[in-house]
Amino acid sequence: MTAQIVVATDGSATSSEAVRFGATLAKALGGRLTLVHVVPAEAGRLAPFIREACPPRERRAAEALLRSAQADAAKWGSQAAVRMAVGRPAEAILRAVREVRADMLVVGTRGRKGVARMFLGSVAEALAKVASCPVAVVREFHQASTGIGPLLAPTDFSEGAADAARTAARLARRLGIRLVLLHILPEVVARRGDDPKATRREELRLRREAENRLRAVIETLDLDSGQGESMLMTGVDTAGILHVAQKIHAGCIVMGTRGLTGLPRVLLGSVTDQVLRQARCPVLVVPPGAARGEGWWGEAAP
Repeated sequence: MTAQIVVATDGSATSSEAVRFGATLAKALGGRLTLVHVVPAEAGRLAPFIREACPPRERRAAEALLRSAQADAAKWGSQAAVRMAVGRPAEAILRAVREVRADMLVVGTRGRKGVARMFLGSVAEALAKVASCPVAVVREFHQASTGIGPLLAPTDFSEGAADAARTAARLARRLGIRLVLLHILPEVVARRGDDPKATRREELRLRREAENRLRAVIETLDLDSGQGESMLMTGVDTAGILHVAQKIHAGCIVMGTRGLTGLPRVLLGSVTDQVLRQARCPVLVVPPGAARGEGWWGEAAP
């Protein structure tokens, strides 16, 4: 099955980066790319995807914007179809995702402001939380000349993180790139009166347990020899993820939308929010169950 990628664009700098990322990915996967631009309007006043519903001036501007984005996509190796919509940006984008049966939605983190501009930045996080397919949120993408990679998949061993790891593994296999599975251990804080040796033993126990779980996850991902590796560190989730992403020059961070509940783990969902706002590289947010369906990225369901 051919991968279907939708990129939402409003002509802003970050949406141009999103077009570059989407086009590079579509070329690498042999997939199809669709560029969507939305002219904002109040819900119910104008029908979506009807060109005549858009005032002539706004329609011409939208068509010019899409032609420019289409030319950019071609420059990065992908021939793109285009769609113009009128309505609320998030609703119109999600409608396009459903209609083309997209495998991935790509959006920029900030949009242009002013009349008839789509506020992509204000809807990117919302789209990442409600879309049925994985959503790549892009601030910068500098690897188009050399491809995409490596991928970084943080995990807290929750089911949401497992979905993200499976998605990252499928993408890594299709692209032939390295996948780094990262787990960040919380620091063991000794209370007054605790035996320092007992605290150290607890740290070592948690570390051994995490190492074993990381190895077990890597074994389930069916990656080629040397393609998958695990990394374990102690610290704060968001800071650790961003540090490792920079250290390995990650092409994309792949994360789930939900994590473990209860102490001492921080909800991965809240960490995902923070990473989305701070990461320089693209962040691919994977909804629950997205990697279990038949045909995702042209592979059979596991």
